[in-house]
Amino acid sequence: TKLKFRTARKREVIYANKIKFILFISGSAHLKYYSDNNEYILGLVRPDNFIVLDELTGLEMLEKSEFYELSFKDLVSLCENEKFSASVINALVRNLLSQRDMTYDYTFLSIEERISKFSAHNATSQ
Repeated sequence: TKLKFRTARKREVIYANKIKFILFISGSAHLKYYSDNNEYILGLVRPDNFIVLDELTGLEMLEKSEFYELSFKDLVSLCENEKFSASVINALVRNLLSQRDMTYDYTFLSIEERISKFSAHNATSQ
């Protein structure tokens, strides 16, 4: 099968040397971005999220988690299946909308509103 089922322990970090697609099944994780010896939390990953990892990102598990992992080539091959393709497109749309909302929040909200949202987000992820 092209989908590799994986489990990861709490605090385990998943990295990618080249583009890797992750379909999250259970648990939760922080999507992290690494730059200039710093790491930044980009978001909270929950079941049914579809994530793209590259050499600058990683997934840090907040609890025991399960997910499927695919290469780019495998994803293209699986997209011949209409049901799978619809699922991937729906996940990508949710991710894009979430990124849009985050961009708006960080660009246009006041510092107090951003801190409040970030604190609420962290409280729900713990």
